Amino acid sequence: MTRQLHGQDTSFLHIEGRHSHMGITMVYFYDQQFAPNGIVRFKDILQHVNSRMGQSPVFKRKLDRLPFDFDYPYWVDDEYFDVEFHARHVALPAPGDWRQLRIQLSRFHIRPLDLARPLWDMCIIEGLNGVEGLPKGSFAIAIKMHHALIDGHTALELTKLLHDDTDAGRDPVDMQQGLLHAAPHFLGKMGRAVYNNVFQPIRAVNALSSTMPKLFPKILHHYQSALADTEAKVPTTRFQNKVSFHRVWNMFSCDLDDLQKIKRMVPNAKLNDVVLAIVAGALRAYLLSKGELPKQPVRVLAPINTRSENENNSAGNQVAFFFAELPTVEIDALKRLALVVRSTRDSKRQIEEIGARAISDVHKYMPPIILSLTNNVIGAFGGLGNILSTAGNTVVSNVPGPTGQMYLLGAKLVNCSAIAPIADGVGLVHGVNSYNGKLNVSVTACREMMPDPEFYVDCLKQSFQDLLHAISHENEKHSAENGINHPKIERLSFAKECST
Repeated sequence: MTRQLHGQDTSFLHIEGRHSHMGITMVYFYDQQFAPNGIVRFKDILQHVNSRMGQSPVFKRKLDRLPFDFDYPYWVDDEYFDVEFHARHVALPAPGDWRQLRIQLSRFHIRPLDLARPLWDMCIIEGLNGVEGLPKGSFAIAIKMHHALIDGHTALELTKLLHDDTDAGRDPVDMQQGLLHAAPHFLGKMGRAVYNNVFQPIRAVNALSSTMPKLFPKILHHYQSALADTEAKVPTTRFQNKVSFHRVWNMFSCDLDDLQKIKRMVPNAKLNDVVLAIVAGALRAYLLSKGELPKQPVRVLAPINTRSENENNSAGNQVAFFFAELPTVEIDALKRLALVVRSTRDSKRQIEEIGARAISDVHKYMPPIILSLTNNVIGAFGGLGNILSTAGNTVVSNVPGPTGQMYLLGAKLVNCSAIAPIADGVGLVHGVNSYNGKLNVSVTACREMMPDPEFYVDCLKQSFQDLLHAISHENEKHSAENGINHPKIERLSFAKECST
């Protein structure tokens, strides 16, 4: 059956700007030594992707939009679909190192998708002979999809779809499954448009009636506090400016076991709190090195998946945001974590009182014409990013990934990450994912705002090391009487100048 987008999906089409394309790029790194004959060919990957399309319609569907966006667009089959149109094949020149790979991925990510075709592109990158941690002959696959098509949860489902639990693979699936068929005829679409614009407000009112009595007093209290106390306002950083056409991307990886050890040092801490504390320490070090550290904590926006259990396999976007403070003014790493735990606990309590699903439903059920007009108004004020920048300085999106080893055509999936979209006013986004015992923090930023992403990743590493050093120090104090020696954890060379 043909499916129509809802308001939250459609908003990602409206908020695109000349320099802010709403693509999410998933990046996978492979060791092909485990593949048959030790090699995976480009044509094999195309055939593999083609064989898995029957399990998900997202690969073959395109947009069918009404004139003047009078109603939400429809997902329809592309009758001229050709998988080769969406795939490209490149090889890095020698030495094929991490820097070259990051530049190639950043350039692939920023190119806009063709809105007249299925909203995805794929790039196979070989020649990764100088990337630390990968054997020679390794390759990467980058798959970019429009945010109107997927969110973090959907990206995880697609990762599972394309990969296998063993190097033996599994049987292909009939390509004809899950087809969306043709779009409704024009008169049918216009009739549906009139219906949606008349009756969607009723749904929106129902969502607002359960949400606004709880939400409005909190909004009022927030702005009253902000007016009375300048310290309560969201500080301005270099990431709250207009973004350029250029992107930078880098990633930091650590072991989940180490994060679990850190988590146990602070009561009620969650893994996501540890990640936020690492980001807080990194932002402190980075902004301090530029002489730009605000006197008040920076704010973070974090999306929450609002799907119910029976909606776990649904595509599109179903998210709400919560806001929390990152204690960048705090020097001590463990105290930073404790402050993060307190801030996220308070924020999540407010979300629970209001209802995360109710918040997302307000946007989901907004009448199409109202949504279109709203986004035009937002665009006149500089775009959604400038609105979001009044609530937070950066985004941290955490999506748990596969817990076990996965394969593609016998090639071993070594690690995976993502490149997130950024926008005016939100020039730095952290995409967090886990895979097979590792946790990855992916950093996407505007090149003019962050010309040195390598240094920022060093800041993330140092912030992580500071937390490990702190728990090592605490363990030394508790076990000194038993004569137990703990290994010293060295700080990175730049840490002293960044932390003073």
